[in-house]
Amino acid sequence: MSASKDKDKTFLLYGSYGYTGTLVLNEALKRGVTPIIAGRNAAKCSAQAANDGLDFKVFDVNDTAQLDRALADPSFKVVLNCAGPFSKTAQPMIEACIRAGKHYVDITGEIEVFEMARSYHDQAQEKQVIILCGAGFDVVPSDCLAQYLRKRLPTATHLTLGVSLDGMLSKGTAETVMGMFGKTNYVRQDGQLVPVKFAHKTRPIPFHENDMKTGMTMAWGDTSSAFYSTGIPNIASVLPFESRLRLDRISTQHQTSSMGSQLKDGQKRYETVLGTQGGSLRSRETPSEIHYMGRSQRRSLRQNRFGTVDYGGGIYFNGS
Repeated sequence: MSASKDKDKTFLLYGSYGYTGTLVLNEALKRGVTPIIAGRNAAKCSAQAANDGLDFKVFDVNDTAQLDRALADPSFKVVLNCAGPFSKTAQPMIEACIRAGKHYVDITGEIEVFEMARSYHDQAQEKQVIILCGAGFDVVPSDCLAQYLRKRLPTATHLTLGVSLDGMLSKGTAETVMGMFGKTNYVRQDGQLVPVKFAHKTRPIPFHENDMKTGMTMAWGDTSSAFYSTGIPNIASVLPFESRLRLDRISTQHQTSSMGSQLKDGQKRYETVLGTQGGSLRSRETPSEIHYMGRSQRRSLRQNRFGTVDYGGGIYFNGS
């Protein structure tokens, strides 16, 4: 196999031994793609590499010299970052990829990371490097569906996204979610991200025909990405209050990990907000507003009897 074909059949998988990284690695091997695995932990990388017969690299993204040496390897041209939270790992990796002329992909759902990556557009374009954040579950389905609704209602000016935390979350995702509670959140107003208090508004979320829940605003990645996908200038994301039960379960799942104290701190901030924040916000039932309501990892894409697309409990838009 030629060197050029070798490059096309491999990539650098950073965070390969994590929950999502392991899933990606297994799927890549099934498809005949042989990644170079990488991470901070030498023992874990070595064991995984020995098990699957792979090359591996050990480096910390915060060590610029180590990072540049790793990316100087000419045998790959794409880096897939699966090591979250991406608020800590994405920026140094993106900068290193631009320096090395490598394409960058990650699976983030963090709003700050999307906006940060956007700021490197000119540098990436000059080096002919692709920066692709959010290639995982977090925003891809919702972006596709939001764009579908946008085409159905091209005059839409408002988009609301309801997110339900069903199923098992990885350690990195759980840490990211818990880190949002009690901190500054964002909504998009007239095309600009505007900082707001956590859960500054609440509203009913019709996840399904007989499944109405009350949700609070929070900074989900779609608040950033959906703007670039649809051009809709006013966007907000909401999380159901009852997700607290699932977050309790997440904390139990990770209680023995190093992030246990962070999860407990996030729960306290969450409960404090719920104890002091009240009221409700009625939906604006106007022809110019789209609602994408409800996303769950346990349900599949389908067409419901209202003629609207359903992904995890109910996406609907108002208008003809």
